[in-house]
Amino acid sequence: TAAVSLYQSVQTVQLVQQWHEKSHRLWRTQWDTDSRLSSEIADLQQAVILLGNQLVSLQRQISLKCDWNATSIIVTLLPFNNTKLPLNDVKRHLLGHSNVSMDIQHLQAEI
Repeated sequence: TAAVSLYQSVQTVQLVQQWHEKSHRLWRTQWDTDSRLSSEIADLQQAVILLGNQLVSLQRQISLKCDWNATSIIVTLLPFNNTKLPLNDVKRHLLGHSNVSMDIQHLQAEI
């Protein structure tokens, strides 16, 4: 019976070691995947911000209707970038820098 008990203990130890190795590989793979996805999301956020900046610049150029090759200083009464959702709000939202209390105060002021 001592030999059987020892044999079962060895099997149990091997089973626990295999389980530990497999779970470690699983968590390592999950961590690697999470890191890669986090990096890709950050890249996408930066791309959206860059595209937003370019869109604002193009909107400005179109609304002013000037020859941008001739001068870069233009005085006009035309409104500039009068979208419903300002790009800075979109940037703060994408970067997670929104301030809820300021948003509430701004909303109360609008109401």
